[in-house]
Amino acid sequence: MAGFCRELFRDVESVCAMSGYRFSYETELVTLLTVGDEALLRRLVLSLVSNAMKAAGDGGALGARLAKRRGRAVLTVWDRGKGLEAEDLARLFGGEARGVSMDPGEGLGLGLEAVRRIARLHGGFLMMEGRPEEGLRAVVSLPVQPPEAGVGLRSPAGSTPGASHRCWWSSPTCCPPGCSPRRT
Repeated sequence: MAGFCRELFRDVESVCAMSGYRFSYETELVTLLTVGDEALLRRLVLSLVSNAMKAAGDGGALGARLAKRRGRAVLTVWDRGKGLEAEDLARLFGGEARGVSMDPGEGLGLGLEAVRRIARLHGGFLMMEGRPEEGLRAVVSLPVQPPEAGVGLRSPAGSTPGASHRCWWSSPTCCPPGCSPRRT
């Protein structure tokens, strides 16, 4: 998960800078293993970042932090927007479309429900914290997977430059000869 986030947030930081947002990512972790579907985890993270960009407003500040707490990977995505009152937080997870909006800053209301479902599929959960006038924080907690004996792992920082194969799984059947599998 540490390498996955490092790579993804490097791209997010570039997009935010080009769009006039201030983005920061922090972690003290070099490696943190979880098992999951890379495409779904990418969707989860990018949905949270997209929501944070909308909430931060033009030129606003947002960021992410990855930590390990009590045997879990904890990813926090935050913004410095207007925030929400506690009673408004419950409406974030309606799971039903609010209707099509002409406001480009509004969505259909399904994004956070999809994030919550993706987290659940991976044995995790999503919590939202509203901080009026200070922004929102989305916290995703996923179980950490200890490395299996005899499985070669490498982090993206240690990958071979120019290598086209990106394996996130420990299954020897998914890799070409010479690949060392890795996990998110």
